[in-house]
Amino acid sequence: KLQKKKCLVFLKNMVKNQMLKFASKKKLRKFVKTYLFESVETSGYDLTDFGALIGRGAANVKDYRIKISDDVSDKNLEKTNQDLINIVLNFATWLEENYPNSPVPIITSGNRTPAAQANALLVKHEKDDDIFDLYVNQCFSCARHMGGQEKAKKNMNKVMEILDNNALNHDQKEELLIRLLEKKPISLHMSGLAVDMGAQPDLLDRLLKFVNTSGLEDYLEIIEETKPPHIHIGYLR
Repeated sequence: KLQKKKCLVFLKNMVKNQMLKFASKKKLRKFVKTYLFESVETSGYDLTDFGALIGRGAANVKDYRIKISDDVSDKNLEKTNQDLINIVLNFATWLEENYPNSPVPIITSGNRTPAAQANALLVKHEKDDDIFDLYVNQCFSCARHMGGQEKAKKNMNKVMEILDNNALNHDQKEELLIRLLEKKPISLHMSGLAVDMGAQPDLLDRLLKFVNTSGLEDYLEIIEETKPPHIHIGYLR
């Protein structure tokens, strides 16, 4: 374990000093998996540290009592609106000050590509979530993002036609959804204007209290989703 940490520090310094370069984050991740193994632990890092690409499970955000889930597509949250990220980090600080024994919040989603959004829809559909109602009626920002409720209904009808088509397998549904979402984004996630946090005891009530005491009611849309359980935070800038 100690040797792996030494390797990690060495690699980090090599990257920092530009002695070791990678053409993409994907190639860096592949390098890390190959030479440092997937089980390498991180001791906490900020939102732009390359260390965010290393490790398994939720990882700490340096100087904040909050974690980022390993399956967040935009792992460093660089493409997620930074004002929204700052609000979330401020919430983490407020939560630690007011509820020090509260579970550490975990960011489970940030900016989504069409492929990531398609996967999210497939997961919800497999869990029998009412996707149409969620995106048309419950999520005001989603409907607004699609150009209003009537356009949202048309877009989501097309989504549901794909999801409910039993003649298509999972991969075929995913491919069709990606094509559709490339032309018609349905969520603030796809514009980097939303984050999700894992559902935890009392977290929603405390988040709402933070929003109210901070005067952020007009800037955020907060929805509790159940399949899978999480809290959606949309930024109504």
